[in-house]
Amino acid sequence: MKSSMVSSLETFETSLRLLMQTMKRPQSWLLINEMAGLDIDRPAATVLMVLIAREATQCRLHEIAELLNVEAPSVTRKVQQLEKAGLVSRRQDDQDKRSYDLKATKLGHEVAAKIQNAQRQITRQAFDTWSTSERENFVKQFERFCRNTAELYNVKLDKNYSH
Repeated sequence: MKSSMVSSLETFETSLRLLMQTMKRPQSWLLINEMAGLDIDRPAATVLMVLIAREATQCRLHEIAELLNVEAPSVTRKVQQLEKAGLVSRRQDDQDKRSYDLKATKLGHEVAAKIQNAQRQITRQAFDTWSTSERENFVKQFERFCRNTAELYNVKLDKNYSH
């Protein structure tokens, strides 16, 4: 007979796989775009959100690539796409003429807010049948689990990570 811990871990792992598969589905992103009234791809939206989260500090292409654990050319293409759409601006660094500081524009902030509102609306609906205490306890414990897991995998949490 399986131990309670093994059974709980199996249930958790199955549930986590379901959540990740659901979130990665192209249809999930299409729903968010539809709810937000937008047409932005997930990688571009991710770059935009990282820029906004790091807005208090200088942000450069290589930093975004490092945070997202992707190659710099991928980020370059997305930044160019965002810049062309008026969502991001680039300013040449005064000290290092080869580097550019990136910043979300006012329109970029508006687009990010629409995306966050759509995502939050979906999350709110998922919690509809939960009591306040169930929801608060889950969120607290899930954040703890995510931080512990990140530490075990030596993931450097961005200093701007907030809950």
